[in-house]
Formats: sequence, structure tokens, C-alpha cells
Amino acid sequence: PPPPASPLQAVPPISSPASEADGALAPAQSRELRVDQVLRDAGIAPSDASTLPRPPTAADPLASIPKKGQELLERFFAGGALLFGGIFITSGIAVAVEAVCKVLGKPLPVPVDEALVQYVEPALTPSILVLFFFSISLGLLKQLQLGSQTAGVLYREDDD
Repeated sequence: PPPPASPLQAVPPISSPASEADGALAPAQSRELRVDQVLRDAGIAPSDASTLPRPPTAADPLASIPKKGQELLERFFAGGALLFGGIFITSGIAVAVEAVCKVLGKPLPVPVDEALVQYVEPALTPSILVLFFFSISLGLLKQLQLGSQTAGVLYREDDD
């Protein structure tokens, strides 16, 4: 008796040749067009041209900014994030020192306490908001650079 046929041998190859007269699509066409053709042949999708995928028309947002301009933006956003991050950390430490001194019963000198209350404490919340702005802006710039084919990217990972 012949050996039993494996299920893989019974399946016809995926890339079997088909003729253009049968309505088959050329293999060079995109997957979306092939799926659309199969759905139209099955009577599921309408066959008008309005259902075909359209190429994206949006231009690259960084295409008009030269590489030096992108480097300047990156330095500006990174510098602002570092500056306002430092201001926020310093303000937080100063407020913490003031609180510890009050809890321990050893008050700060009056001019230092007034400076903290009048200048440092009111700067705490705005400094974190400005830090968020610079940090988010830098992240968006780097994301646009990494997703762009034409932008002056300062860092890129190779696809393995």
C-alpha cells in the first residue's frame, strides 16, 4: 500500500499561476488590491473605484525644515527641558527644606522664608508645566524625525 498522503501535499501551492483572463491580479499588485478583487469577485464589495485605497497625500512635516534647523529645535527643546527641570527640582527641594524647618520648630530667617513664599512656591507649578511643554515637544520632534524618510535624523535604528 502507498504511504498516506500528508495534508501539506494535498494543498495546492499559493503562488500557482493564473491567467489574466480569469480576472486574477498580477503578483506585483498590493495586498489591499488583491483582497479587494477577491471581495468583489465574491459579491461582497462594490466594484466602483471609490472603494479602492488612495495613496496618502500628506507631506512630510519636517521636509521643509533643514537639518540645521532641526538640530536647533532639538537643542532648544532639550535645553528648555533641562533648565525648567532644574528649576522645578530646586524649587521642590527649597519647599521641602522650608517644611522640614517648620516641623522641627527651627524657622528659617525671615528674608529667606519670604523669598520662598513670594517667589519659589508660585514658580513650582508653572515650571513643571513648562517642563512638560519642552519635554513633549522634544519627544514629538524625535518621533517625527524617526518616522521621516527625508528629515535630518540625528539617530536611527536599523531594521533587523
